[in-house]
Amino acid sequence: MENLRQQVSSYEKDKMTLQLTKQRLLQADKQFKNLEWEKEVLQQRFGKIETERDELYARFEASIYEMQQKMGLKGLLLERKVEALHEALEKKEAQLSEVLAASNLDTPTLNQVNKKLEEVMDNKNQIIKALKYDVSKVRRGEAVNIQRRAFKGLRTSQANGLPTARSCAGQQGAQRPH
Repeated sequence: MENLRQQVSSYEKDKMTLQLTKQRLLQADKQFKNLEWEKEVLQQRFGKIETERDELYARFEASIYEMQQKMGLKGLLLERKVEALHEALEKKEAQLSEVLAASNLDTPTLNQVNKKLEEVMDNKNQIIKALKYDVSKVRRGEAVNIQRRAFKGLRTSQANGLPTARSCAGQQGAQRPH
């Protein structure tokens, strides 16, 4: 009889252990399902953020390209303006030389005309210098603006918690986002 009581006691313990194990299994299953759901949500958010990063990077590159085009065009226009002024100056100098050679002016009058001519030429040379300076300033400004935009774009990406272009290149084997 004692043997039967031990078996019943053992059976009751096993039954209770089984119930506890079933409860823990249900809890673990529920927790697993919750974690799977969270994983899916995080994967979707990651996909959206990746897409947004790629779009931002594409817009960033397009704006840099656009800025380069504008600055290049502006520099080209300034260079052409300098060339046109230089050519006009050469023509005027040639015409003036012909006029002075054709006119038989006395020395004091000729000195006055030469002095006036030198003043005009100095003025024109200053204009040409200023235009050349503007061209060089545009070229330097182009590089500085591109650097500023690049820095601003990367700083904005970092502030939004997006990876930078450098970190993306390092993580993706130096591949650009498509």
